Amino acid sequence: YVDWKFTCQHSSSSNLGGSNAYQKRGVSTSSSGEGSFVYRGIRANPPEVTKRGMTRGNYAQLHRKAWLEVSDKHHRYGKNLRMYYKHWEALGHPFHMFFDWLDSKGEATGNPLPNLPEIPRPVLDSDTVLYITSPEITASYALDIIVDPADGSGIIIDQNGNPVSTGKEGWIFILRDHVLYGSRKVTAPGSTPEVSNSASPAGEAARKSRFHHSSFFGGKAVASAGIFLTNEQGRLTRMYPHSGHY
Repeated sequence: YVDWKFTCQHSSSSNLGGSNAYQKRGVSTSSSGEGSFVYRGIRANPPEVTKRGMTRGNYAQLHRKAWLEVSDKHHRYGKNLRMYYKHWEALGHPFHMFFDWLDSKGEATGNPLPNLPEIPRPVLDSDTVLYITSPEITASYALDIIVDPADGSGIIIDQNGNPVSTGKEGWIFILRDHVLYGSRKVTAPGSTPEVSNSASPAGEAARKSRFHHSSFFGGKAVASAGIFLTNEQGRLTRMYPHSGHY
C-alpha cells in the first residue's frame, strides 16, 4: 500500500474487521504450505502453539522453518538450529529426540555437547529470539491508527499517544484479533535499534534477543504480518505484506 488514505472512518485499530485490507485470506490448513512435512525428533509437527488463535480467524501459521525455534525452550535462532538438525540427521538421529541430543542426553553419558565449527556452541546458545508469553507485555506493543480529517491519511500512534516514526527501515507488524501490533525488528542478538520518538515497550532488556514477527505472540497464529513505514509525523506511507515467519 502506498500513500495510505482511509476511504471509510476508523477511529482505532481495534475497529479493524475481518474484511480489512491488513488481513490475509486463509484456509483452515497452514498458510505456509507445509503439507506433510515433519521434523523427526520434535514433539509435534507443527508445534501446538502455532495453531492457537486460528478458530478466531487468525489463519497465518508460523512457517516450518521456525518450528525448531518455537519448539526449543530457549528459542535459539532457527537458522542455527537447522544446521545442528542436519548434523543430527547425518548421525542417524541419536537419542531419537533432537533436543535430547542437543542439550542433555549425550552430556549425561559423559560426551561433550554437540559443537559445530560453522556455528560454535557459544553462538548457538547465545543467539536467541524473543518469544513473548505475557499478555501484558504483548499488549504494550499495540498500536492505534487515527485519521487526519484534513486529508484522510492515517497516523499511527503508540500506547502513549505519540506518533510512531519508523525511519527508512520501517517497523514489523502483525494483526491479531483485529488489533495491530508493531515494533522495530532486531536482527542481531545484543543489538539496540535506533530509538525513535516511540520508546521500546518491553524495554531494552528484551533487545538482548532478536525480535521477529514471531516474537509478539510467542509463535501463535496471526491474521497477517508485514512491514510498515511512516514519516516523521507518524503518517503511514508504505505497508508491505512481507514476513519470513508467516
